[in-house]
Amino acid sequence: MIVDDSEEDRTVVKDWLSKNDDYTYTFEEAESVEDGIAIYSERVFDCIILDHSFPIDNAVGFLQKTVGNDRIKFPAPVIVITGQGNEKVAVDAVKAGAQNYISKKELASAAQSNHRLLDEAISEFRHNRELKKSHNERDRLLAKLKKKTRELTRAKAEADTANVAKSAFLANMSHEIRSPLTAIIGFTDLLMNSGVAEYDKPYLYETINKNGKHLLSVINDILDLSKVEAGKVALTYSKFDVRNLVEDVADSFRKGFEAKGVKLRIFYSTRAVCEIQSDPTRVRQILTNLLANSLKFTLHGDVSLAVQGCADEGPAEEISIIVSDTGVGMTRAETKKIFRRFVQANDEVGTRFGGTGLGLALSKNLASLIGGDLKLISSEEGVGSVFKLRLPFNPPDISTVLHVQSAGSSLGVSLKGLRILVADDSFDNQFLIRRYLERAGAHVACVDDGQELIEAERESDYDIIVADVKMPVMDGHEAGRILRARGVTIPIIGLSASAMPDDIARSSAAGFNDQLSKPINADELIRSIYNLTAVHRRNTGDERGSGSPEI
Repeated sequence: MIVDDSEEDRTVVKDWLSKNDDYTYTFEEAESVEDGIAIYSERVFDCIILDHSFPIDNAVGFLQKTVGNDRIKFPAPVIVITGQGNEKVAVDAVKAGAQNYISKKELASAAQSNHRLLDEAISEFRHNRELKKSHNERDRLLAKLKKKTRELTRAKAEADTANVAKSAFLANMSHEIRSPLTAIIGFTDLLMNSGVAEYDKPYLYETINKNGKHLLSVINDILDLSKVEAGKVALTYSKFDVRNLVEDVADSFRKGFEAKGVKLRIFYSTRAVCEIQSDPTRVRQILTNLLANSLKFTLHGDVSLAVQGCADEGPAEEISIIVSDTGVGMTRAETKKIFRRFVQANDEVGTRFGGTGLGLALSKNLASLIGGDLKLISSEEGVGSVFKLRLPFNPPDISTVLHVQSAGSSLGVSLKGLRILVADDSFDNQFLIRRYLERAGAHVACVDDGQELIEAERESDYDIIVADVKMPVMDGHEAGRILRARGVTIPIIGLSASAMPDDIARSSAAGFNDQLSKPINADELIRSIYNLTAVHRRNTGDERGSGSPEI
C-alpha cells in the first residue's frame, strides 16, 4: 500500500518498485492518513510505503494509530519516504515503529541498496507472519487440548461419582435382597432336617429352596460382573482335585437332567491331571454356568463333560474341560454376541428359556482372571453347542493372590461348650443362626445392634462374636473398632449381605478375623467358628475344658 497525498509521488514510487525484479507487485493507494488506516485494518499487506508529511497528520500519527492496534491482524513493515532530508524526521518515524526510511531523492536513482532494504523488510515480515500463524495455530491447538482435557477430567469425575453411586446402589440392593433370602433358604434347610413329612419335602426343596437359590445366583452374577469390571474380584487359590470338582458340579445337575430325559456323561482322558492350583470357587462358578445353559437349552439327547490334558507330547501345562450338548444351538450371527453383557442369542431365547444374559459374559471374564480362557468351539442351530474351558495348572501371578487350604465340611464338628454372641438386626436371621449354632452344641446369646453388642460383651465372657456388618444404631464395623480399642481379643466374624470386596477390607480394618456372605452357609459358619476359636485358645493359652470346641 502506498500512502501519499501526491498522485505524482505515488506514481514515482510505483515506477521505482517496478524496477525490482524480485517481486511482482499489486498496489493499493491512499491519499490520507485516515484512508490508509481504514484500508490497512481491512486487508493484509506485505509492505506499506508511507509519505512523511500530509496536510492533516503525518507518518508518526499513522504509526501511533496502527502499531499495537487490535484491528490490524497482521502488521506490515512501514517504510517512510521523506523529501525533507531531515535526519530527525526519519529518527522520529523509526522510533514510532517504522521499519526504515528512504529519501525521495534516492527513488529516482533506483539505488540497489534501497531495493535490498525493501526486500529484507518484506522477507522478514513474511517470515514473522508465517511464524505468527504457526504460533496462533499452536495456541489454538493448545486451547483445544486444554478444553478437551477439562472435558475428560469432568467426564472422569462424573464417571467416578457414578461408579461410587453404582457400587453403593449394588451394595444396598444386595443387602436388601440377600437378607430375606437368608431367611428363605436357611429356614427351608432347617425344615428339611426337622422331621417334615416326606410328601412336603418337594415343596420345600424343589419349589421354595430351588427358586430362592436361583434368585441368589442371579444376584451373584450381577454383583460378580460388576466386581470384574471394577477390578475388585478377590481370587483365592488352593490346590484341588479337578475330577472331584467336576463330579460335584455334575451331581448338582443330575436331577434336572433326569427330569428332562437328557443324559449327562463325563469323560476323562488318560492324561487328565487330578490336581491343579487355581481358584476352585471361580472354576465351579464357570462350570455351573455352562451346565446350567446346557440344561436350559437341551430338550433331548445328551450333555457331556470331557476333561483332558492339553499337551499332546511332553508334560501338560494346562487342562481343558469341554462341555458339549445336543441343544437348540445358534446361528452364526447369534454366536458373535453370546459373550456380551445382558445379551441373549435372540428375543425368542429370553421369552422361551428366560435368563439375564450375564452367565457367559461373566464366565469368560472369570476364566481370563484366573489365567485361562473360555471359547465357543462350535454351535449349529438344531444340532447343539460346544464350549471349551482352558485352565492353567498354576495361576498367572501367584504372588498377588491369597492361598488357603480347603476348609472342608463342618460334618462332625462340634461347638460344644463355646459361648457365642450374635449381633443382627433381623429377628429371622438371629433365630436361624441360633438354631445352626445350637445344633452344633454352642451356647448362643443374641443382640440387635452394635451398641447392644458392646454392652453384652462387657457383661459376660464369650469365646467368639458373630456380627452383621450393617445394623442400625451402630454397625458391626464401629462396634468391632470399639471392642479392639478396649482390648477385647476374642475372634470376630462378620456377616455381610452386600458381598462387595470393599467390605472385606473394612472388616479387616475394624479388627474382624473373618467375613462370610449372606445367605449364611451353615457349614462355612461352623467351620470358621471352630478354626478361629481353636487358634485363639492356642495363642492365649486358654485351656478351659468347658469352653473348648470338640470334634
